[in-house]
Amino acid sequence: MAWEVVKVDDSKVVRGIPRATVGYGRISLNVAACNLIENFENYKFAELLVDKSKRPTEYGVRFLKENTQDSISIKRKEVKGKIVGGVDIASVEHLGKLFGEEGKSRFSTHYSVSVDKSEPTILVLRKIK
Repeated sequence: MAWEVVKVDDSKVVRGIPRATVGYGRISLNVAACNLIENFENYKFAELLVDKSKRPTEYGVRFLKENTQDSISIKRKEVKGKIVGGVDIASVEHLGKLFGEEGKSRFSTHYSVSVDKSEPTILVLRKIK
């Protein structure tokens, strides 16, 4: 047999690069994205934000320590009972209202993540082309 190694496109590997995945009724932020927020472990809730002039390519997530009327609980990612980093922000209703079908669908869309320069508790999600 003539075996060949299956090559993976390295441009898709995102370890260490702040990324968000949107779909299935949730936003999943990787560890690198969470680390953009100083002491992100102290935050328990998030609010989803929109700037209508930048929609549908840019959205915001504000991290909060206290619950508000419009906030969503943050769920830490766990494997076998141990926190492994990253968070999920899950609410089909919120994501449907913000992202439309993209937020509720059974496929994922990827976003780059950065910190809002004017408010350090807000992450900005920009659609990756």
